[in-house]
Amino acid sequence: LLLALAGGSLDSYTYLNRGQVFATAETGNLVLLGIHLAQGELGRVLSCLFPILAFALGVLLAVLCIRRSRHPDRRTDRAEEREELL
Repeated sequence: LLLALAGGSLDSYTYLNRGQVFATAETGNLVLLGIHLAQGELGRVLSCLFPILAFALGVLLAVLCIRRSRHPDRRTDRAEEREELL
């Protein structure tokens, strides 16, 4: 419940004060992106595209961090395999 309250508050703030985009609701940003595309408002499309791309980049970085933490010595294993082949 507290997370929903925090997310809703942050979205309200960013929508009203930061260019009518959402900080935590990518669905809302995608809907606004579609509306602005349909209306031909390319400047508004770009303002919606930035938070979507930032979200996607954050997800990508999180996945890479998780993979690296699960296999911290993966590079070492590959180097050892190469040495054995030589």
